[in-house]
Amino acid sequence: MANQNLQYLVQTKAADSTSAEKNNQTGGLPRDYITQWSVGVSETFTLLIPNYKGGETEAIGTDNKSALKDVKPAYKKQIAQSNAYYGDQPFTAGPTYAGAIIVFLFVLGLMFVSGPFKWAMLVATILSITFSWGGNWPGLFNFAVDYIPGYNKFRSVSMMLTVANFTLPLLGLFGLYKVLTTPDFLNTKMVLFGKETNFKNLHGFIVVFAVTGGLCLLMYLTPTTFNTFLSAAEVAQFTDMGNQAAASGNQQYTDQILDYQDSLETARITIFKADAIRSFLFIIAAAGLLFAYFKFTFDKRIVIAAVGVLILGDIIMVDQRFLNAKSFTAKKELQVPFPKNNAINSILTDNTPGKRTLNLAGSFTQDASVSYYTSSIGGYHGAKLKRYQQLIDFRIDGEIDMIRKTLSGGGLNDSIIDAMYRGTPTLNMLNTKYIIVNPNYPALSNPYAFGPAWFVKDLQLVENPDAEILALNKIDPKQTAVVDKAFEAQMAGFKPSFDSAATIKLASYQPNHLVYESNTATDQLAVFSEIYYKNGWNVYVDGKATDYVRANFVLRAMKVHAGKHKIEFKFEPAEYKKGEGVALAGSIILFLALAGALFLELRRKKEEEPAA
Repeated sequence: MANQNLQYLVQTKAADSTSAEKNNQTGGLPRDYITQWSVGVSETFTLLIPNYKGGETEAIGTDNKSALKDVKPAYKKQIAQSNAYYGDQPFTAGPTYAGAIIVFLFVLGLMFVSGPFKWAMLVATILSITFSWGGNWPGLFNFAVDYIPGYNKFRSVSMMLTVANFTLPLLGLFGLYKVLTTPDFLNTKMVLFGKETNFKNLHGFIVVFAVTGGLCLLMYLTPTTFNTFLSAAEVAQFTDMGNQAAASGNQQYTDQILDYQDSLETARITIFKADAIRSFLFIIAAAGLLFAYFKFTFDKRIVIAAVGVLILGDIIMVDQRFLNAKSFTAKKELQVPFPKNNAINSILTDNTPGKRTLNLAGSFTQDASVSYYTSSIGGYHGAKLKRYQQLIDFRIDGEIDMIRKTLSGGGLNDSIIDAMYRGTPTLNMLNTKYIIVNPNYPALSNPYAFGPAWFVKDLQLVENPDAEILALNKIDPKQTAVVDKAFEAQMAGFKPSFDSAATIKLASYQPNHLVYESNTATDQLAVFSEIYYKNGWNVYVDGKATDYVRANFVLRAMKVHAGKHKIEFKFEPAEYKKGEGVALAGSIILFLALAGALFLELRRKKEEEPAA
């Protein structure tokens, strides 16, 4: 019955491939999944004003108690518990803040730096910002997903703002260098698009200040002109509640809704204005410092140091909102995040390597508490293996449902439980030895788990991955391995010669190094209860590199020749090694460049010294 249900699930999913669903698919993650964390267009202003959209997802009363001072007393408690964040994303741990002075210097660079470097930084910044908008600009988003390599692999397109956080300070530093090295800067005529104009740099400097500091001041003075203080979801919710109140004729309820909405906006406006004037003050401090330097021409090193202190002060103050003393716990106060329970204790008495646990006491795909103590077939990770998720959808979910129904039914006996374990071949091939149903009781022990590795009698080649996963509905994976014809070359001419006396065991287990020992009188086909991942996992037999293939849609398999052998799987990603090399080379070049710049500066100063 379980297999029939899984087969029905596969067929239903295939038949339900509507045009909308097809449009949602990409070569990577589904479009709607990628766009969940799309930065709102106006939310981009968090680069300049950190709490433009309220900051992080938390209760207003947690770190913004002062925002409640103008809220009506009757609503203070409710507003204190309301969400401070009201942007387009489902939730956020904090804004992407570049720094008010950094943005000021970036605009300064746009105004006064010449050459292709400036335009490259501007284009990179614009692309970073617009790509982070994701679903808020569908045309650009769909183009990027379909044609830009790697973009459809982003779980959160808001990560694209990382590029802006690099280009903004980089051009800003060039802008600062430009104005500090231009003699009589304020009185020098401006150069726009390579041509000198009748305007002086003073006018351009004023424009830069107005675009950044002036904008922050205007936002402080007229916040509702530049921002809305309810999320789209909240607007829809309040509208629906208002309609219901109006339909019922309950004027008192209508007034309460309006008062609560007004109080929520009042608190959020207070939070917004505090950061708007804060950014204005940092910008005016940096601009005033530069203006003083232009007028009085003191040592530029003092200016650079002072601007650096202001930037660090600005960034550190915002950083401490999210990483501060409350974020740390004294070692003596540290508690185990997942206290042991009876189920975990029963599992830990078994020291067999490679065993896995299925936790049915929590969310199978969200709860990672079991993994704190032992290997699990579920849990949570932001980066999901698509193939394993497909196995969950098409096989594992159905087997779990069958387990739940069996255990919740009446008249349980050894025969029914035995049949239940036999009816979960996918969980068995994943070596699911323990099942937690209730954490207060010992975990169920599955006697039919296949173990870390086993030899099979038959090899079945199929046309493609779809046929591979469908074949799991029909075969006994303990006896047969299903292999995609994409690996036919590795399996050419090979037919397992099953030896019932043959053995293979997991001798040593580390997350990045698995050691097996085999002993067989004939050539065998071994299946390993480990996820196939070609980008980094290499296999060695008696120290010699060899090949392995994907079997049963997600696992590893390989030919094992007669005799005693040591089989090692090692995780050796080439990309990581290349990255280490590039990082080392980059560090060396950076230090050489700094040393060269220091040498040239010292030589210049020596040449400028008057002769004795």
